[in-house]
Amino acid sequence: VGSVVDGGGGGESPRWARTRLGAMAAMESVALIFDARDVTLMPVKVPPLSGARLARALPNLVEESLLQDVQSCAFALGPRVGQDERLVAVLDRAWLEFVVGAFERRGMRVNSAWPAQLVLPAEMGKWSVACVHDAIAVRTGELEGFGWSGAKDDESRVEALAAALEAAALSAGRPTAVSAYAEDPGWKDSVERAA
Repeated sequence: VGSVVDGGGGGESPRWARTRLGAMAAMESVALIFDARDVTLMPVKVPPLSGARLARALPNLVEESLLQDVQSCAFALGPRVGQDERLVAVLDRAWLEFVVGAFERRGMRVNSAWPAQLVLPAEMGKWSVACVHDAIAVRTGELEGFGWSGAKDDESRVEALAAALEAAALSAGRPTAVSAYAEDPGWKDSVERAA
């Protein structure tokens, strides 16, 4: 689990820290960021329905695009991404319930959940890449991004980063720049070599 540690009253910026959930300080509410590999983002053509009727229709609208059984998925309807299209985030329902439940059992209310690829900075014509633990998150646009498996050793990390960037270029074209963020310095050499 990653958490934001308050920088204190001396004007210091908050910083990220990796910790076990049981070791986290008590908080009233939390915002969750799910691994980009666990969340599929897709634009979906939606009928002119609203509220509960649209929520019931979502599984049928995305079923052919998923490898997983649609009944085992949770869906979040996002903003409009085109005429008659909305962004839909898909996540394994059991995993979502497990994670939310783990926080709520400790008295922390979950007020929002985000896919990691959409919490990265977004700039027109630029991509953002985050290397966290053994995962890669790539953001290629305001509402576009995906997750990719990383690795533990440098050579495999270089290959994984290069493959993720090539995959992104197939659908999004090449960017003018890529900003990279890494959880630990061990990713630095891999990022530079992949670039």
